Amino acid sequence: MTLQQRLERERGGILALVVLVISAYVVVLLQGSYSPTQLTLLLTLGSTYLGLSILASLYLNLQRAPLWLSLSYFALMLVLVTGINYMAMRNQSFAMSWLVVLPLISQSMEIYPRPLLWNGIISILALATCILPMTLFFGLETALQTAIFIIPAILFVAVFTRVAQREREARERVEHLAQALNEVNQKLRLYAAQAEELATTKERNRLARDIHDSLGHYLTVINVQLEAAQTILDQDRDRGLAALQKAQRLAQEGLREVRQSVKTLRESPFEGRLLPELLSPLLEACQAAGLIALLQVDGEPYPVAEPVQMALYRAAQEGLTNVRKHAQAQRVEVTLSYEPDQVALTITDDGQGAAAANVGFGLIGIEERVTLLGGRVQIKTAPGDGFHLHVTIPKLSIPTPHSLSL
Repeated sequence: MTLQQRLERERGGILALVVLVISAYVVVLLQGSYSPTQLTLLLTLGSTYLGLSILASLYLNLQRAPLWLSLSYFALMLVLVTGINYMAMRNQSFAMSWLVVLPLISQSMEIYPRPLLWNGIISILALATCILPMTLFFGLETALQTAIFIIPAILFVAVFTRVAQREREARERVEHLAQALNEVNQKLRLYAAQAEELATTKERNRLARDIHDSLGHYLTVINVQLEAAQTILDQDRDRGLAALQKAQRLAQEGLREVRQSVKTLRESPFEGRLLPELLSPLLEACQAAGLIALLQVDGEPYPVAEPVQMALYRAAQEGLTNVRKHAQAQRVEVTLSYEPDQVALTITDDGQGAAAANVGFGLIGIEERVTLLGGRVQIKTAPGDGFHLHVTIPKLSIPTPHSLSL
């Protein structure tokens, strides 16, 4: 952990330490009467105590430091606390000087191993730094009465520190898990990319095998027949013509097989299905996420060209995905309008809306698809008014599918 990170982590504790020590000193100085020498000594002890506490918070990791170093630190701090209490009580000021022991109780919970054991030992010693000077100057009875107020404060600080430690440990575990999850996600994205590349390579190899096994076979046999025809055409015209006819039949069969392969490659998963049927799984996904998802179809659905169907489907897919992720909506309505001159798609939700529409890559891609088809995308939103996506594609701009001819 860097110094900046540790400062960020300990900032609250350091601020509380400074406020506590300064407050205790203000009361001690106001209640007592000190000579210049005594005042200088008291301020020196307090400044040393405060400075060492801050340095320990920033640089001394009590959970990883050698045990002898941690105990030496606490021994020095207990001596300083004893000196502060001695000087304050000698000058008849003891109401608040004992507060300076409380940061030590909190820090003692950081010792490793067996923090509770060391916390108990240091708590007893810290109590002694208050009670012994008080017994010396005010008597045992007063010291015991004051202990009744000090002990609950020490217990409170110990318990509060333990609770704060557990909360911090839980937060660090969550951060560690989040980091681990992020690393796993990165690996999954890498594996997905590798799987996609592997699938592409596998499909490329399959096509190469198909071409070799089918078209390669036909071309090889055709070449043999043509060579045979060239050889025997002058000597035996009938056999030569038969070889040419066989080569022609094989060429036609090979051409039909190539056309069938190209048709299979170009075959669309949308073929033969109307858009309302394609949108049903998207609405079911919204319903599974807890949304009320409704589809309304205006007009009689009719088939449209694949580019148009793809653009409208992707627009609905992106719009419904955004509703699930960002809208915080309870209801979403999808309207398909089959009009004489255009096909329109409208998605409306009752979510929180926004002051302005943040157009991400998904919606940019939809707008590009629709614009290429001569259509238009409109987005409306306002705080508390949900999100409205409207896509229209003029019917006259709908391209007709082109067939591949060989």
